[in-house]
Order: sequence, then structure tokens, then C-alpha cells
Amino acid sequence: MPDGPRRRCWPEVLAAAERTAAALADAGIGRGRSVGTLLWNEHAHLDLALAAPMAGAALHPANPRLSDADLEWTIRAAGDRIVVFDAEFETRVRDLAARLPEVERWIRVGDGTFGESWAAFVEGAPSSFDAPSIDENDPMAICFTSGTTGHPKEVVYTHRSSYVHTLGLALTDTMHLSGTDTALAVVPIFHAISWGLPYAAAMLGSRLVLPHRRTAPEDLLDLIDSESVTVAVGVPVVWAGVMQAVLRDPRRWRCRHLRRVVCGGGAPNLEMIEFFRVKFGAELIHSWGMTEINPVGTMGRHAATPEEAALEPVEAQAIALKAGRPLPMLEVEIVDEAGSVLPHDDEAAGSLVVRGPTVRGGFAADDPESLPGGWMRTGDVASIDDRGRVTIRDREKDLIRSGSEWISSLALERLIGAMPEVALVAVVARPDPKWEERPVAVVELARGASLDLETLRTRLAATLPKWQLPDDLLVREIPLTGTGKMDKRALRESLA
Repeated sequence: MPDGPRRRCWPEVLAAAERTAAALADAGIGRGRSVGTLLWNEHAHLDLALAAPMAGAALHPANPRLSDADLEWTIRAAGDRIVVFDAEFETRVRDLAARLPEVERWIRVGDGTFGESWAAFVEGAPSSFDAPSIDENDPMAICFTSGTTGHPKEVVYTHRSSYVHTLGLALTDTMHLSGTDTALAVVPIFHAISWGLPYAAAMLGSRLVLPHRRTAPEDLLDLIDSESVTVAVGVPVVWAGVMQAVLRDPRRWRCRHLRRVVCGGGAPNLEMIEFFRVKFGAELIHSWGMTEINPVGTMGRHAATPEEAALEPVEAQAIALKAGRPLPMLEVEIVDEAGSVLPHDDEAAGSLVVRGPTVRGGFAADDPESLPGGWMRTGDVASIDDRGRVTIRDREKDLIRSGSEWISSLALERLIGAMPEVALVAVVARPDPKWEERPVAVVELARGASLDLETLRTRLAATLPKWQLPDDLLVREIPLTGTGKMDKRALRESLA
């Protein structure tokens, strides 16, 4: 927290969640209702993540990084009647409250003057709570995707879908999470409830470290050291920043307990994977998922079978780059434009489709992504090998069409991101009068580094044909979405 660390044991968390559930029930927030939050990863947010479903209500973790218009829209679309907010957002919340008269109560965590006090709201409730009867298909959370066109899209998680997801997340060959672990939730609760990590940690009794808003690379490394973190979960931008911080000051952090780093929301490159292995002896696990599937879909453990454990280093690196196998009960397939299933030979690439009990929680069956047989389009292009391991080739919208050929932005990003001068890279399409589209590399350089287009193209030419090389190199800050991913839409618009 801003005023220093706060610690609680799980029985205290349960007691706080029960009291919070009682407070919500007394306020009329029960079955069929939702409670919104504008909070960082901290105790009140964890209490609400447990308490809202306990009361039969749905948690709506609103994203404070959204624009004012999108934030207002999501609160209204979720039907929130109570919104719990961090005092840091008080000025912004005053403006929201003027435009959202349907929100009956604004409850403030921390010191301030607007809204009710969170402490008073909770302390006035009974100390125990008799949970109501809840159907497994009742909503327990309402999350929103990042809006690519128009407003963010609403996705409902049910008790059943979240329970199945939590069981899958806790298995040995996913995060290998247990009660002996200390898990750092870098990914925010407002991003698909921290990818379900708080529920898995609560089920298993793992220590859970919530960094509030202190997610700068140096802050995270300090937490990993001071709290003896064994598992850390975040997006590639986070781990790229951590890697650069350590390279700048290699003796400052030991991270001697760190064993697994889960990287989702984008693909890591080989340099990043090898950095964590060599520097800290930690396995960087490539995970793929999306909000619509609750959200974790696959986990790429480096060795999940005796066959994989016996691989030579070069072969093992190829496995580590894959997004891995799907969680139990989630089916994955690749199809061509006609919907025909493609072979699992690690070569054929097609549209990735999924189905299973965590997919959209059984809701939104009329979405345009829905296909016959309960399958859902993911918007990703992928291949699958003969052992069921998925490799994400690119997002369909991020593929670059140059003449009659397709160029993978993800493949270029992995190669460019492995260059020592590069801290962060995004490859996007720029309209071209002759070829329709051509690739442009946008990079943030490591501190004190320099890189020019000729050097970049020369290095890439050792691996790629000339027509796949970027036409331009732009050195600038890469914008991020509200969930910490690179905002390629904003980059494409700036190049149009």
C-alpha cells in the first residue's frame, strides 16, 4: 500500500470477505445485482472479489485506465448500483457520479471527502454471513474486453465457469501452484480478475502478494526479493521492463526464490525466456488466453512429459516458445476459411477456435464469433503440433498483407525483441500504394543504445527473406492499452 505493507492470513481474509458480503447484502446487492470497483490490487479488492460472489452478486472490476467515456459506459452496461473506488480517483469519480445517477452509492477506500467511507460501510455489517442459495450458472463476475472498435465488450463469468477455470489453473502442468508458493499478482484484478490467480491462491492457501499500483520494474523486483516470491504473473511488457532493469543493475536483486514467471497477453521471445532461466533459474511460462474464456486457455510448461524433459537444449527452446497445451476441458482446433479442420503437424496454420465450459460462461451464444457446435473464434492464427501444443502465429488483425503474401508481425517482433539494443518492439502494417501493406518496426531502445534501419534489416536478412523485412524503423514510446498490452491499433492509426 502507499503507506507501507499490510499483511493478513487467509482466515482473516475469509472473515473480511464474509463481513463484506453481509454489507453488500444489507445494501441490496445480491442475486442479479453487481458491484463495481475502481481499485488497484489490494486487500479491499480481494475482499470484494470473494464477497460479491458469496452474496450471490457479480463483481465488475472496472478498468481505471479506460477513457472516461468507456469507463462510464462499462459501469452503466454492467448495471452497477454501488461502486467502490480508491481515494486516488476521487476527482475523476466526482465527474463520473454526475453522469451516472443510476449508481446509488459511491464508497471510498482511503482518505477523502467524496462518497462514503469503505471502513464504515464494512464495519457496520454483521461479522458473519449466511450465504444464499446460488445456481452454478449464476453470474459471479462481469469483465470487459479492450475495445478494438466501439465500446469494450461485456463478458459474463459464471460460478461454474470460474470454478472449472480455478481447478485447471491449479494443476501441476499449468502454474504448478501450491500452498508452499508465494504468488505475485502483477496483472491487475481489473484485467479478468488477475487471470483467476486470486481464486487459485485462495483455494490452495498460497501466499498472495498484491502490489497495489507499484508495478514499476524496480518495485516488482524489490517485492520479489523482500517477499520471497516463487511465482509471478504478468504481461510481456512487464517482464521486458524487469529484464532491462536487471541488465542495468545486475547485482541489486537476487530473486533467489523465484521459480516460475507466467507471461500472458502476448508472446515472449527467446532472449527473455533464456534471461530468466540463466539469471534466476526461473521457468518463463508462455500462456495464451482471452477475456472470453475466463481467461487462461493454454500453459506452455517447458517439460510436461518425460519426452520433453529429455530434449536437447535447442529442442527445449522451441517447446518453450509455444503457448502450450490447453487447460483440461477446453478444446482447441484450427480451421481454414471454409471451416475445415487443419492437420496438427506444427506447419498448417489456421484460425484458432475453442469450446468448453469456461468459454464465455455459457453466455453470448449469438455473438458473431460463435460457430456451429459451440465453437468460438478467437481471432488468433495458430498451429498445433502432434502433441497438442499450440503455437500462436499472430492475431488475425495483426497479420500484414504484402502483395499476395502474409507477414507475421509476431515473428518479426520475436526476432527484433531479441536484439540487445531493443527494450520493447511492436511491428505494425503501414498502408502502401503498391503492396497494400508493408511492415514498420516501432521500438523503445534500451538505455544508452542506438539502432538504425540498415543494421536491423541486415540482421533480420540472416533469417528472413527480403520481402518480409521492415520498410521503416521508428524509435518512439510504444502506447499501451488499459491492460498493459501494446496498443497496435493506436500505432496503426498514427501511421495511416
